[in-house]
Amino acid sequence: MERNFKWRLLIALAVLVVSLVYVFPSIGPDLPTWWHKILPTEKVHLGLDLRGGMHLILEVQTQKAVESSLDRTAEELKFSLRKASIAIRGITRIEGDKLVIELTRQSDLEKLNKELDRNFEYLVTKETVEENGQVTMTLGISGGEAKRVREMAARQALETIRNRIDQFGVSEPDIRPQGEDRIIIQLPGIKDPKRAARLIGQTARLEFKLVEEEHSVQRALTKGPPPGTEILILVKIDRETGRTTKTPLLLRKRVLLTGEYITDARVALYNLFGTPYVSINFDSMGARIFERITVANIKK
Repeated sequence: MERNFKWRLLIALAVLVVSLVYVFPSIGPDLPTWWHKILPTEKVHLGLDLRGGMHLILEVQTQKAVESSLDRTAEELKFSLRKASIAIRGITRIEGDKLVIELTRQSDLEKLNKELDRNFEYLVTKETVEENGQVTMTLGISGGEAKRVREMAARQALETIRNRIDQFGVSEPDIRPQGEDRIIIQLPGIKDPKRAARLIGQTARLEFKLVEEEHSVQRALTKGPPPGTEILILVKIDRETGRTTKTPLLLRKRVLLTGEYITDARVALYNLFGTPYVSINFDSMGARIFERITVANIKK
């Protein structure tokens, strides 16, 4: 009986020692190097309720994304109709998610429908009014395309926020979508909440614009940019020296393409020497727009 008691006591002490060994890294001071090699040193990560920090709920403006998509579609539609020799008075976006096309000639209605079926299958005809030899057609975006644009906007916002939060070195941040247009963010132990909120809340949007080559950048800096243009700063950081250079660029304000049409983007290697570059893949609509832009601006 006494021998059994001693064995039980020894086992209890052994379990207690092992438990202390595993718990000590979470509550003890800095450990010697040999401890890191043979024993666990990972501390228990305290959550927002124990460490404090930030809890944010952000709303993604998915409807704005749909409206911006229609604005770009209108520009692409103008180009396609011109190419197909279809005369129009104009294309206007109304009620946020509808486009109105005014044809100059009623005889072009059939050609317009063919062009829409061929290149703009996601646009749905809502109404067609024929009067005095002119045609006014109202188009809407299909439910499937609107859902795709909204989901893409929410997904891009989520990825952008994750990349920004990496700058703060927060251990185990909690970033997840809520519903269709909200993102929950929990940052335990954040030390600079104002800076974090400012950085996270900034609008992020990838835009393709043309450089304005007909006017001088220096003149724009002294007398202001010409109408329809803007000055943006190109920032470059030398990896070897850490030196930062800033170059002003004169750009046209009109957005020709956005990240909405990008399906994949990654770093690739150009040659045997491993020169890196960014490889971008577009969807079918983005590819057509990019082709048109580049063909119209060869050697620019």
